[in-house]
Amino acid sequence: MALESGKGVDRNEREAADWYRKSGAAGDGQGLFLLGQLYDRGKGVQQNQTEAASYYRQGAEKGNAAAAYALGKLYKDGKGVEKSTTQAMEWFRKAAQKGHQQAANELKDLEKKNQD
Repeated sequence: MALESGKGVDRNEREAADWYRKSGAAGDGQGLFLLGQLYDRGKGVQQNQTEAASYYRQGAEKGNAAAAYALGKLYKDGKGVEKSTTQAMEWFRKAAQKGHQQAANELKDLEKKNQD
């Protein structure tokens, strides 16, 4: 994260992406989430929300709540994946079950909209 933010070292988002990729390959859900964020935002890599979704999914499957939330947002907005309220709710629910408050709020909003 220091390479991405430039804290204590020269900022180098491309190198950060390489390290997050290595971290993810070692099974680290946080590394996969952070790599997904870089793709989502186009920082250090070419922006590609389909790639972002893939890394978020991998991170979420490793138990990373932030990755599950981010994937839910992509499904909600139809960015990088086909828009799906059902999938958005599923990923928000998984993140909320791990204590992610924003995901719980998103889930509540979607559930309310589906009842209307």
